[in-house]
Amino acid sequence: HPCRWVTDNAPCPYSVSRSRLGIESHLRAYHQVSDDGRPVVCRWEGCAKRRPLKRENLARHLLTHVNVKWECPECKKLFARSDSVQRHRRRV
Repeated sequence: HPCRWVTDNAPCPYSVSRSRLGIESHLRAYHQVSDDGRPVVCRWEGCAKRRPLKRENLARHLLTHVNVKWECPECKKLFARSDSVQRHRRRV
């Protein structure tokens, strides 16, 4: 999936994996997003979220941008995050 992280007013020219570990690795290698615990603002092109995210939540957030979908096994509804499916299943 094309990476749309914006640096110097231009999106990243590289591709990013559609897995959490792959995204974390890409952010460290190409975008200097470190594991120092400081909050990070999502710089994905078109993202409206301007509140800083905890570093450990950033990759999970970016999965929503690369269109990874999680399906409820009961009703087949699709969700952007696995924890959203779990929450949905507890309510159904």
